[in-house]
Amino acid sequence: MKKILLILLTLCHAYIIQAQPRIVSSIYPLQQIANAISGQTTELIADTYLSPHQYAIKPADAKNLNEADLVIWIGEAMMPQLTRHIDKRNGNKLTITASQLDYIRLINNQREHQHGDGHNSEHLLYDPHLWLSIDNAGVIASAIADALITLDKDNADTYRNNLAHFQQELQSTYRELIALFESRPPVPYFVFHDAYAYFEKTFGVSPVDMIRIHAGQSPKTKHLVELKQRLASLKKGCIFREPQFKSTLIDRLVEGTNITVSTLDPVGYSTDPKGYAAILRNMANQMIQCGAE
Repeated sequence: MKKILLILLTLCHAYIIQAQPRIVSSIYPLQQIANAISGQTTELIADTYLSPHQYAIKPADAKNLNEADLVIWIGEAMMPQLTRHIDKRNGNKLTITASQLDYIRLINNQREHQHGDGHNSEHLLYDPHLWLSIDNAGVIASAIADALITLDKDNADTYRNNLAHFQQELQSTYRELIALFESRPPVPYFVFHDAYAYFEKTFGVSPVDMIRIHAGQSPKTKHLVELKQRLASLKKGCIFREPQFKSTLIDRLVEGTNITVSTLDPVGYSTDPKGYAAILRNMANQMIQCGAE
């Protein structure tokens, strides 16, 4: 009798696991939001330290995108290599394209328009690093909750409660980091590429300059010469590399200067502990600590 009961319990547990919607996110920050709302560890496509811009889709990724009940991605501007796989998804399955959600606040890519760097038209229209806005994270979380309630009505209350908790965490994180930047403003800083506008607008900070406008765009020699001169003129400052890219160029730029080199990770894959708020908190701490000694 005990064996029969154990078998029945095992089968019930397996059924519950299988009944949970299968969620696949394109990048780590979206996965962390999905984890918070779903209450489970969801799947991730760009699961390496490589830049999502450069990530090569594997056959397993294509299969996962096709089979998932819910796919969450930024849009073509962030990972154009996903587009054809997203387009092939069954019409009955749900896809959240964050850049197209109502109430998402996009920042125009004015600098890319001015530089005319030859990227596709959608990429020129907006900055795709939209997850670094707390308001946008809240919009994405709400969309995920709505999608999960559609897919799994039996657990609707759980998803609503998880959403409410996540929204509270966002507001708490916002207040915490606003106070942090007010009490300890960062030294003049330079970034590797133009990935931080949403974060900077949210928390009222801004860089002196950047090495590249876009991660895949090589800087012009004239810009590097001017950048080297600006770095050399500062008594104190910071330049941020990114873990997804080699820092050889940064090492050359800071040679013979008083500039401190540190790391900012806009994707947050290297963040520990895990979680969306931890991505923002880690970036804020890196900004205020770099060059402040």
